[in-house]
Amino acid sequence: MDKALEGLSMPGGDITESVLTQAARRQRRRRSATVLASTVAVGAVVGVAAVTGLAFPHSANGATAGPQPGSATLTAPPAAHPSATRAAASPASVVSGLLPAGSGSVVKIKDQAPTPGQPRTKYYPQSRFDGTYLVTRDGLTAAVIIQSYNPHVKPAQEPEGGDLTQVCGETPASWDCQETTLPSGVQVLIDTEPPATWALHAGTVNSVQVYYPDGRFIAIDVPAGTAGVRPTSFGPPWPAPPLDRSQLMTFAENPVWFS
Repeated sequence: MDKALEGLSMPGGDITESVLTQAARRQRRRRSATVLASTVAVGAVVGVAAVTGLAFPHSANGATAGPQPGSATLTAPPAAHPSATRAAASPASVVSGLLPAGSGSVVKIKDQAPTPGQPRTKYYPQSRFDGTYLVTRDGLTAAVIIQSYNPHVKPAQEPEGGDLTQVCGETPASWDCQETTLPSGVQVLIDTEPPATWALHAGTVNSVQVYYPDGRFIAIDVPAGTAGVRPTSFGPPWPAPPLDRSQLMTFAENPVWFS
């Protein structure tokens, strides 16, 4: 994110609407323009993917063992309560149910209006799960930020994703960036940004990006603090992100995000 923000003017308003949108667009340009090509190439299997859900093993990038590549089904994380796997549940309930037990209260905060004087970006429909969630426990607040793209929904969402194989080459070594391309064709990229790189007082940030051969994409950032989510912090940060790298992998792979 630090590289993606280079040269961008920092607005005084909501970072979700303005800065993250610009940074994500720059990241997509750097990666490649393969989203449309991938969508066309695997169009014949879209129906199957929509029914069977997602498939990549938990063992990628050091996570715990799980389904083998090409598995038609996934098992929800053990800590998930029933509401976490029901698409009809509120987004905050789903996120809460997929976090480790005892994580605290979860609330989804609404995007604010664009910064005065800044042009509004083109509106695209989003998944109802996309957005920023505050996770509060014992007076400390962390965040979970979800951005996704599904090329098969109507009306069309803003294209995101593409080839992830070159991203770690552009990332500082201190971020411990790891990319894995699974036999199924799923690309998984996970990194850990040290304090003061994502935002000055956001603490450590774990991030994962998953790109599926059918064009679906999900990116999740879990900063230990909330500085940078809005112009002001929502309180003291957690000592570490609410999900470690292994937990974040399990969280990201849940089929509910594309339900």
